[in-house]
Amino acid sequence: MKKTKVIALVLMASIVLMGVGYAWWSETVTIPATVNTGELLVEFVDQHRDLSYPYLFYPYFFPQHYTYPDSAGELELADSHTLNANFTNFFPGMNYSVPFKLENNGTIPARFKTCIVTCDIIDDTLSQEEEDTLIQELYKHILVTNLYIRKLDSSGHQTGSIHVINGSTTTLEYLQQYLYNNALLRDLQLETKDQPGDNILEGEIAFRFSEDFENNMQNRHFIVSLNFEWKQFNED
Repeated sequence: MKKTKVIALVLMASIVLMGVGYAWWSETVTIPATVNTGELLVEFVDQHRDLSYPYLFYPYFFPQHYTYPDSAGELELADSHTLNANFTNFFPGMNYSVPFKLENNGTIPARFKTCIVTCDIIDDTLSQEEEDTLIQELYKHILVTNLYIRKLDSSGHQTGSIHVINGSTTTLEYLQQYLYNNALLRDLQLETKDQPGDNILEGEIAFRFSEDFENNMQNRHFIVSLNFEWKQFNED
């Protein structure tokens, strides 16, 4: 029994002495350091203008037939991260091609994370229930028929391109998930301006207003917003 107690005391004393030794050394060693954090900043470039070339496509005509009504939309930036496409006086069957431009103005490379798509109806006379019903119609019946992206370096020279949606169609309702699952976009990275590589994205996204829209959408003013989110280049 006595032998056991002595061993226990020795072990405890060793642990205490180790603690004192560590504390003494840690108090006398100083490592000065300065840390500069990087900035993740991918922004839309302002392209405030009318939406170009709305057109009607008649798929059952041969040869294929197009008409070009007056522009009924406008493109604007809500902020440097959100692009708004304003639509008025649209009608089923109309197509719009919406241009956009993004560039990395931060200090660290950025990788594509996701694209948040939202819709809003501009009408103060609607109840919340009526507005929600109309917004759901927009999500279901606005088709995305094309998404083409050009990659450029900081000097504006094209370095490549990605045809994300081509020959297939999705709806606004499923666009966010469609883009999230796209392997080409998952690998998309924008370098900083002082580094070689892709720094700018230019592209167009094409919308088609389905013939399935109800008559209650006539003479409406609504906004489709695209918010491209980015993450740090080495984030999973």
